Amino acid sequence: MVARGANSVVYKVDTSQLDALLERVADMAEEVVRPAAQAGANVIYEEAKRLAGRSTKPHFFYGKSWKKGSESKEGRYRFNPGTLQKAIYHVYSKDNSTPTNAVYHISWNFEKAPYGLFVEYGLNPFAPDRQPFLRPALINKRLDAIAAAEGAIMKKIGEL
Repeated sequence: MVARGANSVVYKVDTSQLDALLERVADMAEEVVRPAAQAGANVIYEEAKRLAGRSTKPHFFYGKSWKKGSESKEGRYRFNPGTLQKAIYHVYSKDNSTPTNAVYHISWNFEKAPYGLFVEYGLNPFAPDRQPFLRPALINKRLDAIAAAEGAIMKKIGEL
């Protein structure tokens, strides 16, 4: 109960505009999650493609079960320059995302470039020098990815 005596003052404040603004901010927060995550993922994706390098001539992958038939002899498969770079992808993960948390996977298509694992981890006995491209992409560009995500968020905030 509020006292309404001779020494009391009553102020009424209309907070409807503030309430509407806060509601728009909450809605916007969910709207910006995926574009912000995608902006960051794009930075890592581009760096992974850059680090994957590109050979100057065709190269071969040796294996018994990857592909039926062959271009030369049994178990030897020819790949053109840039195959690994073209096989790198990034995709939104519906299964791992929520309205407030967007997840993107960055990897390479094994069917297009089965030797990617050997490049990343150096497991190929014929080429012991590994040339990782996914892990260093994240390490090299994580701050840039965060800045890109923040930029997407700030752009959306500017629309308020």
